[in-house]
Amino acid sequence: ELLRLKRQGVIGEGNDGLPVVRDAAKLKPIERKRAEALVEAERGVRERLYAEVIAANSVPDAQQASVRASFGRSFQA
Repeated sequence: ELLRLKRQGVIGEGNDGLPVVRDAAKLKPIERKRAEALVEAERGVRERLYAEVIAANSVPDAQQASVRASFGRSFQA
């Protein structure tokens, strides 16, 4: 469902490598809530993934944004 909403342009990728709701106006209120819930769930999954990658590779604080951006590009559909 996340991919469907991305293809519709409702959900996109932020510069921080996390999904964002881009155009909720395209959705009915109940669909908007579902899209927001999907985004929040995916954000949590990605935050955990990024934390694991950063810890496993001892990425310095100054380079963490770059790691997130790289992953964000890989998630773009």
